[in-house]
Amino acid sequence: VSPNPAADRVRVEWFQGGDGVAAMEQGGTWSVRDGQGRAVASGLLTGEGLVLEVGDWTAGHYLLELGDGTGSRQVLRFAVVH
Repeated sequence: VSPNPAADRVRVEWFQGGDGVAAMEQGGTWSVRDGQGRAVASGLLTGEGLVLEVGDWTAGHYLLELGDGTGSRQVLRFAVVH
């Protein structure tokens, strides 16, 4: 996840069979929750990365959950600052 903390956008990249963020299959899902556990955004994974536009999100901590459709998931933390 970079940059972290972020002001405008957050980029997450993964590579099939790579280290770091677990390899995510196209067709998996992603979701973001704020520090209070409220859903902020969600969608389907495509390609080898994800860009979240966070410029108008409330400053604070967020959890990004990536799911590969087989029950495997990874949770990443990031912060938004202004």
